[in-house]
Amino acid sequence: MSGQKRTWVNIEQQEERRLRESDAKLRVINSELPSRLAEIRNATMEEARRQSARMDQRWGEFQNTASRLQSDLAQLERDTQERLRRRLAQARSHFTNLLNQERSDRMEQAERMREEYSSLVDRERSERQQQIGEVQGRLNRIENREENLRQMAGAWLQDLRILQEDIAKLPHERFAPGAMNRINGRISQAVLNLENDASQVSIGQAQNEYFELVELRADVLYREQQFEEEYLRALIAVRSLIEEVRLNRQGVVEDDETQDITVDIDFWSRGMLSQISDQAERIKTRLEKEKDSLSFEEVRQLETAAAELQLQLPQAIDKARMTIINSQACHNVADRVVEVMEAQGYAVEEGVYEGEDQRAAYAVKMRNVGGDEFVTIVTPSPGQELAYGLEMNFEDRNRDETTRQSLADAVYERLNRGGLRAGRPKETMGIGEPNDSMDLEKFRQRQPQSGTVRTR
Repeated sequence: MSGQKRTWVNIEQQEERRLRESDAKLRVINSELPSRLAEIRNATMEEARRQSARMDQRWGEFQNTASRLQSDLAQLERDTQERLRRRLAQARSHFTNLLNQERSDRMEQAERMREEYSSLVDRERSERQQQIGEVQGRLNRIENREENLRQMAGAWLQDLRILQEDIAKLPHERFAPGAMNRINGRISQAVLNLENDASQVSIGQAQNEYFELVELRADVLYREQQFEEEYLRALIAVRSLIEEVRLNRQGVVEDDETQDITVDIDFWSRGMLSQISDQAERIKTRLEKEKDSLSFEEVRQLETAAAELQLQLPQAIDKARMTIINSQACHNVADRVVEVMEAQGYAVEEGVYEGEDQRAAYAVKMRNVGGDEFVTIVTPSPGQELAYGLEMNFEDRNRDETTRQSLADAVYERLNRGGLRAGRPKETMGIGEPNDSMDLEKFRQRQPQSGTVRTR
C-alpha cells in the first residue's frame, strides 16, 4: 500500500550562485545578426531613396505647372516652391542619416524634426504674408483701376485653377481632409464676384485662396513626408525584430565535460519567441498591406509595439536560461534523494520527466530487493525560480509509517546538509489511499502541470 509525503526545497545562495555560473554558459547563436540588420537598414535606405526620387519627380511637375502661370502668381509660386523644396529636402537628409543610429537616438531626433516641421510651416506662412503685402502694395498703385483689377483678377483666378488641379493630385483627403473642398468653394465665390463686377473683392479672394492652396500643399507635403519617415522607422524596427528572433532561436549550452549541446530557445522559453515572432509578423503584415490607409499615429503605435516586443526578446532568452537551470536543479535534487535511498538498499529503476518534457517535473522510481517501491517527484515552483516541490511516495509490504517517516527525515537532512533549504516533510496521503504517482507510465504520458508540452 502506498503513502505520500511532501516538502518544499529552496536553493541556498551558494548553490544558486553555482547554478547561475552554469547559466552564463548558455550562449545564443546569432553571429549573423549584425550583417543581417545592416542588410535590412540598407534595404530601408534604398526605399528612402526611392521615396526621394518620387518626390523629386513631383517637384518637376510643380515646376512645369509654375511655367504655365500667366499672372503675378508665376514668380510668387516659383519662390514658394523653392523654399518649400529646400526645407523638405533638408529634413529628408536628416532622416536618412538617422537610419543607421540606435532607436533611442532616432526617436529623439524624430521628435526634434517634428518640432522643426511645425516651425517650417510657421515660417512659410510668415513669408507668404510678407509677399502678399508686397502684392497688395502694387495693387494700390494700379492706374485705370477697375479695368486693370478685373484683368488681374481674371488672370489670378485662371492661374488658381491650374494650381488647384495640380495640388489636387496630392493625397490631401488623407492628410488634410475637407480642406480642398473648402478652397474650391471660395474660388467659385471669387469667380462669381468677378462676374458681378466686384473685381476688388474677387482679387482679394483670389490672393487669399492662393495662399490657402500653397499652405495646403505645404501641409500635405510635410505630413506625407512625416508619415513616410515614420513608416520607414516602423518597418525597419519590425523587420529587424523578426530577423533577430529568427537568429535567436538556437543556443548552445557549453559543457566542460561533454560535447556542447544545442538547445531550442523557443522551447525552453515556453514559446515566448514564437509569441514575439507572431506579433511582429502581424505588425509587419499590417504595415505592408495597409500603408495607404494607416494614419501617422497608427504607424507610430505600430513602431512602439515593435519596440516593446524588442524589449521582450532578452526576457525570452533569460526565461530559457532559467528554465534550463530549473531542469538541471530538479535533476540535482532528485539525485540527492536517490543517494539517501540507495544507502537504504533501494536501486534506481528509471527516471522520467512529466510528459517527457524536460521543463516539467522529474520523477525517479526505485525498488529494494524485497520489492518495496519508492517514487520521488521534483516539481519546479510555478511562481518562484530555484524552488521545488518534493514528493516522496512509498509502496511497501510492511506499511510501516515509522520507517517511512525515518526515510523522509533522512532525505530532509541530506538536502539541508547539501546546501538546500528543505522544510520538514508532511504526510499528504495516507496508507491505503490510491496513489497514481507510483505509476511512472501515467506520469510519462500526462500533460505537464508546470507548462505547455512540446515534444522534440
